[in-house]
Amino acid sequence: QAVGGQTVKAPSGFTLTMDAKNHHLHKPVYIAEIKGDGQFQVFNRTDDGNVKPMRTIRGPKTQLNYLFGPFVVHPPTGAIVAGIRAYDELASDDCFVGVWNLHDNGDVPPRAVIRGPASRLLGPGGVGIDPEHGEVFVVDGGTNGFHVYYVPQFFQNEFWVAKR
Repeated sequence: QAVGGQTVKAPSGFTLTMDAKNHHLHKPVYIAEIKGDGQFQVFNRTDDGNVKPMRTIRGPKTQLNYLFGPFVVHPPTGAIVAGIRAYDELASDDCFVGVWNLHDNGDVPPRAVIRGPASRLLGPGGVGIDPEHGEVFVVDGGTNGFHVYYVPQFFQNEFWVAKR
């Protein structure tokens, strides 16, 4: 009962509210779907039924070979952060964390990537973000590890304006 009606600013940028009556958590959402053939489909959050996506990010420039695990969206900037990896190969150039924008459409390359030997990524899976501290968290199945990357520019509007 003590948490009912309380609000908190979440790391996603949303303000979350706990319903005072039924203790359900209320938060806005963006809806996107990861397709098995290497694409994001972005939908309007109020869409209902069988509707066409607002935008689709797919094609060779996207480097979306095999999306693995959840992805996150930072609503204030529209950043989409996702773990990408090769379908059957660990520690390849196809293993990285990619960043796109909700407004991207078509065959667009990632606006930023975390990859290479210094990243220690072998098989990135789930990702999380802490925009307040400029951090991206990655669970990596190849190293059986949890990695934290300091990338404050991902959460600054100036970064996204310069990349358009």
